[in-house]
Amino acid sequence: LVYIHGGGWISGQAPMYVRALTNVQEALDYVIVYVEYRLAPETRFPGALADVFHAVHWISEHIARYGGDNLRIALAGESAGGNLAIAFSM
Repeated sequence: LVYIHGGGWISGQAPMYVRALTNVQEALDYVIVYVEYRLAPETRFPGALADVFHAVHWISEHIARYGGDNLRIALAGESAGGNLAIAFSM
């Protein structure tokens, strides 16, 4: 599971969600990867989406090292992170 944090494009960090998703990870035996992306005003569209694209590409190539399956990658997030997950999927 690739988790993309929210924060209205201007704030937020992946570590904010580690505790909340630990139960999911343990219950479902998932490998969870938290993605960081550049925030505004440091970047404009499509900077954050490009960061997610590059992160998912890297994850796809390397997830087996961490016990994951590169054919079973799902994206999730909330707020801006949910938007990025959907935009990436398109």
